[in-house]
Amino acid sequence: MLRQAVARARATGPQADSYVIAALTVAALFYGQALFIPLALAMLLAFAMTPGIAWLKRRGLPKTAAASFMLVVFLGLIAGAVGILATQTASLIEDLPKYERTLRDKIASIRGLGTASGSMDRAGETLKKLQDEIGDGDAASPVPPSPLDAGELKLSPQAGKQSSGANSEPSPSTPVPVEVRVPPMTPLQQLVAALKVVASPLASAGIVLLFLIFILIERESLRDRLIRVLGKDDVERSTTALNETAGRLSRYLAALFFLNLSFGVVVGLGLWAIGVPGAALWGLLAGLMRFVPFIGSIIAGVFPVLLAAAVDPGWTMVGLTLALFLITEPLMGHVIEPIVQGRATGLSMLAILIATAFWTLLWGPVGLLLAVPLTLVLVSFGKHLEPLAVFSFLLGDEPPLSPAEKFYQRILSGDAEDAVAQAEEHLEKMDLGEYYDAVVRGALNQAARDYERQRFDEAKLAAIKESVVEVADLLSERDDSEIGEGDDELPRPDVVCIGARTPIDDAGAHVLAHLLNESGISARVVNPGDWRGASQFSPRVVCVGAFSARHRIAYASRIAAKACRGAAIVSCHWAETEGEANESRRTGSSTEDVVSTFASAVQAVQTLLGPKIDKNTVAEPEKSAA
Repeated sequence: MLRQAVARARATGPQADSYVIAALTVAALFYGQALFIPLALAMLLAFAMTPGIAWLKRRGLPKTAAASFMLVVFLGLIAGAVGILATQTASLIEDLPKYERTLRDKIASIRGLGTASGSMDRAGETLKKLQDEIGDGDAASPVPPSPLDAGELKLSPQAGKQSSGANSEPSPSTPVPVEVRVPPMTPLQQLVAALKVVASPLASAGIVLLFLIFILIERESLRDRLIRVLGKDDVERSTTALNETAGRLSRYLAALFFLNLSFGVVVGLGLWAIGVPGAALWGLLAGLMRFVPFIGSIIAGVFPVLLAAAVDPGWTMVGLTLALFLITEPLMGHVIEPIVQGRATGLSMLAILIATAFWTLLWGPVGLLLAVPLTLVLVSFGKHLEPLAVFSFLLGDEPPLSPAEKFYQRILSGDAEDAVAQAEEHLEKMDLGEYYDAVVRGALNQAARDYERQRFDEAKLAAIKESVVEVADLLSERDDSEIGEGDDELPRPDVVCIGARTPIDDAGAHVLAHLLNESGISARVVNPGDWRGASQFSPRVVCVGAFSARHRIAYASRIAAKACRGAAIVSCHWAETEGEANESRRTGSSTEDVVSTFASAVQAVQTLLGPKIDKNTVAEPEKSAA
C-alpha cells in the first residue's frame, strides 16, 4: 500500500512528492522517538561540548583526551546537580511537617477573606436544608407497590421453609465490614519496585551517553558522512552549512547554559536572603527549568512561592519571593539575554511558538526542551541547502521580502503612501541616490521582467509607473513642476531624461530627473520615444534609459544622438550591473557613456557638464550646433 501511495504521489508531480516525504518523516520521528530522542539529546550535548573540546585542542591536548576530559566534566556536573537535588529534597521533606500548621492557618484565612463569606456560608446551609427536605418528601411520598416487594410475593411452602431461618441472617440493608490485609513487601520486592521506577530513565540516560561518546569520538567521520548525504557535488555549500550550523548551535547552547546558570545562582541567593528553605534546590531547579521555553520559569517559581506561604505566617515572604521571579525573569529574558545572544538563534518569535507546539505534540516534554535547538538547525541548513530553504524564510527572523521586493509589492498595490513611509525609514540610514539604486531600481527591474513574462498588461504597467513617479515627487525637495513633461514655457534644462520604450523606462527617467535636480542640475523628462520633443529643448546632455535588453538601449541611444545633435548621450541600461556596463563601454558602444545605476548616471552627467552648477540657479542652456 505504501508503494502504491508513493507511486500515485510521483504521478501528481514534485510538490506531492515533497508532501509525501514530509509526512513520512513526521511519522518516522513519532514512531521512532525511542531512537531519535536519545540521538537528538546526544547531538545537542556534543555541540555544547564542541567549544570546550576545541579550546583544549588548541592548548595541545589530543582529540581523544580533550573529548574524554569534557565528558568527565559533564558527568561531574550531572552528579553534582543530582547530589544537590537529593540532599536538599531530603532535608525539605523532613521539615515539611513543621509548616503544616502555618499552611492550614493561611488556607483558613484565605477562605475567610471577603465581606460576603458569611452570607455564602449561610446560603450554602440553606441550600443543604432544602435538599434534605426534598429528599425526605420523596421518601414519604407513596410509591407504587413493586411486584418484587417481599410483602406482595406469594411464596411456596418450600420457600417458606427456606425462609424460616431468615431471622438469624443479617438484613440485606445491614453493611458487612470487610477488612483487606496486604502482606508487607520484602526487601527484595521493594528493590524490584524501585528498579521498575528508575529503569526506563536510566536506560534512556545510558543510550544518550553511548551516543554521546560515539559522536565525540567519530566527529570528523560523521561530518564527512553528512557532507556526502547533503551533496558531494557541492562540497563547499555543504561544508559551509555544517560549519555555520555547528557554530551557531554551539554558541547558542553555551550562551544559554551560562545565562541559565547565572539565573539559577541569582534566584538561589535571592531565596536564601529572603529565608525560603532549600534555596540551593530552588535555584538549581530555576536554572534547569529555564531551558524549557515559555513555561519553564513559571513552573520553577510555583514551588518556592508555595513553600514561602507555608513557612511565613504573614505574607511578606510570599510577596518577596513572587517579586524576585517577576523581576529576574523579564530582566534576563528581555534585557540581558538579547544583549548577550543578539541574533544567535535567528528565529522569529512566531517560529519559536510553532516549533514548540510541534515538537511537544511529537515528542512530549522532551520535545518542548529540544524545540528551539532543532528548529535552529533546520533554519541554518535552509540558508544554504535548497531543499530546506522553506524552513529558512518561514521560521527565520530575517525579513521575508527584501526592501526592493517590499517596494515592488507596494507599487503593485498602488500604495504610494506606504512606499514613501518605507522610503523614509531607509533614508535615515542612506542618502537618496543609494535608496534609488538599492530599492527602486531593483523593484523596476522586477516589474520589467514580469511584464516580459506577460504577468500583467499595459494598463497595469502604466499604473506602476504612476506610483513610482508619485513616490519620487513626494521624496523630492524641489518644485515638481521643474521636472514636468513637455512644458515649453519652463526654462530649458541642461539635461533631458527619456525612457527608451515602456512606461517602466519612463519611471526610471523620472527617478533620474528627480535625482539630478536634487544635485543642482536642471533636468526634464519627455515621453518615451518622443525624440522630437527632446530635440526642442536643445539639451547639453540626453540620458536615455531602459530596463529591457541591451540592444534596445543601444538602438534608442543612436536615435537620440541623431535627434539631439551636439548633445552628449548617456546610455543608462538599468538592468545591467556596473561591471556589465563597463564591458559594454570597452566593446565599442556608439554612445559616449554607459551606466547602470542612478548614482553613476548623475556622476557621468556632472562630468560632461563640467563644474557643478549652483543648486539655487538654473543656467541658460547652450544652443547646440545645427
